[in-house]
Amino acid sequence: EIIYDRLSTDPAISALVADRIRPTIPTANIPQLPFLVYLLDQGGGLLSTTGPISLSADRLEIRTASHNREDARAVLDATKSALHGWSDSANGVQGCFLDPESDAIDQGEEDGFVGSQTYRIFWEGQ
Repeated sequence: EIIYDRLSTDPAISALVADRIRPTIPTANIPQLPFLVYLLDQGGGLLSTTGPISLSADRLEIRTASHNREDARAVLDATKSALHGWSDSANGVQGCFLDPESDAIDQGEEDGFVGSQTYRIFWEGQ
């Protein structure tokens, strides 16, 4: 999948989470911290004043869990560098943009921290 490929081949993300990148939140066999989870919520087609257009927009949520706030921030910063402003016309990605108000780190339920970001990703011909 294009999202996994983008995240897993980024050197900064790989240095922080190695291969601990998942498309769903783990409920069993929790990977070593930190890890990164991405959730794609398909939003569907877009409309203009003249009718449907060939772009669709999805919501991409990124979550990370880590032992400390600094590691969570490092993962989110690396993810932002990889995704914000990203386009890949060969794979239909017309743009991916961070919602700046969604960038947050909170104390987790256990002894750790949870970070999250939300992006809008625009696809051509989806």
